[in-house]
Order: sequence, then C-alpha cells, then structure tokens
Amino acid sequence: MQDVSMGAATVRHISVDTNIYLKLSANCHTGASATVVPPTAASIITQAHTDDGAIAAIVLHPHVEQFDVQVRRSSGAVDLVRVKLDGVR
Repeated sequence: MQDVSMGAATVRHISVDTNIYLKLSANCHTGASATVVPPTAASIITQAHTDDGAIAAIVLHPHVEQFDVQVRRSSGAVDLVRVKLDGVR
C-alpha cells in the first residue's frame, strides 16, 4: 500500500494482484475523496471509509499505464497522485 495521505505522489508499481493500493487518510477520523482522471483509466474496485464517511483507502485496477488520481482533502486542498506504470497486465 502506498501512503499518499501527506500529499502528492507518483506510483510506479502495481501489486502482485495487478492492483494499486492507496492510503488517502492519515487517520480513521477524517478522510478524502478520490477521482480517477480520465475516468476510464482505472476502476476503483473497493474503498475503506473513515468516521466522517469519506475515504481512508482505495484499491484501483488500472486499465492504462498512465493516469492521475485527484485526492480532495477535508481541508479543500487537492493533491495529485500520478500513476506511471511500466506495463499493465
């Protein structure tokens, strides 16, 4: 699982099961929202929620090698997670 709870990041690898695991929140109380850009680049296949109903973590299944995930924090700040993979299965 890649921790992107503190800000922007770049993801370069998928896990053994061909998914990407992202931790969006530093705690279980306040989460974030996540948007894949473009929307067809990856599927959010599952998510874990925080106490406030927002998202703590997501599992993405990529369909292409490069895309972005916009993470909107409870503060209103938006961080960009860039995905740059070397081959998608």
